[in-house]
Amino acid sequence: MNTPDPHTLEHLRHMFEYSDAGMGALIWRHGRYRGELAGTPMGITGEWRVRLDGTSYSCAKIVWFLETGLWPEVRLRHTDKDRDNIRFSNLEETNRRDGPGR
Repeated sequence: MNTPDPHTLEHLRHMFEYSDAGMGALIWRHGRYRGELAGTPMGITGEWRVRLDGTSYSCAKIVWFLETGLWPEVRLRHTDKDRDNIRFSNLEETNRRDGPGR
C-alpha cells in the first residue's frame, strides 16, 4: 500500500476533521461541502471512500491518519465487521489479505 506524500497528507489534514460521534464520520472542513459528511460507500464491498483532487481515499485510512499522525501501511480491519463504523476505536491494523478491511 502506497503512503501519500507529505504534502498530500498535510492537505488531507487540512481538508477533513474527524468526529467520533455515532459510528464515526469525516467532515469537510473547507470548500463547498464545508460542515458536511465526507465520503460515500463504494462498490461491492461498501467501503467508504472520498475523492480529493482526483484521487480516491479510504475514509477509514484518513481517520487512522488524523488520529495517529501515521498513514496505515497495512490493511485496516473493522473490529465489529461493520464497514459503516469508521470510529477510530473500531479500527485496527492487520496483515490479513482476505476478509474485511480498508
